[in-house]
Amino acid sequence: KDKYNGYYLAGGVITDIDYETFHPIEAKTPDQSGDYAADKHKVFFRDKEVPGADPATFKEVDFYIGQDKHRAYNKGIPTQIKDYSKLTEVGRLMYSDGTNIYDSHFNILPKADVATFEHISDNWYKDKSHVWWSSQLVAGANPETFQPVPAGGFGGDGLSIRDAGTGDPGESADGGGGSGEP
Repeated sequence: KDKYNGYYLAGGVITDIDYETFHPIEAKTPDQSGDYAADKHKVFFRDKEVPGADPATFKEVDFYIGQDKHRAYNKGIPTQIKDYSKLTEVGRLMYSDGTNIYDSHFNILPKADVATFEHISDNWYKDKSHVWWSSQLVAGANPETFQPVPAGGFGGDGLSIRDAGTGDPGESADGGGGSGEP
């Protein structure tokens, strides 16, 4: 910092700071970014103000993840997560707080049943009624019979092979068209 501004290491200028109280928010472990700073009025991620963040209670709790008394923040963006410490990972892309399932950007995954939600493999997830590729619902896929195909972004449910990117049926399991007809 100088007399007028704070500075982010990669070259960003943080303007309108309270000089006396401006400080980096300590990254306590190597798996934290160290990209947050604060003064007595505001919290900053790199060179941008973090909207609504409380500087008195703000801490960096994981890489790019901040937490204050209100919510968690991902790269300085407010999320729907109230307490990051209560999240459990489901696979490598999803989280649960026992009430909701969240994607990797901490958006609530619509239609997900928390009690039956599970990671299948890679980016595939399912619950009692639905199948997802990452956070994208695979429309029409049967979660009871669905199995990922080892070749990558495809999976089958006994009726058709589905493209993870679109959820569209491709070949039917019996070798015919996507309709399941030979």
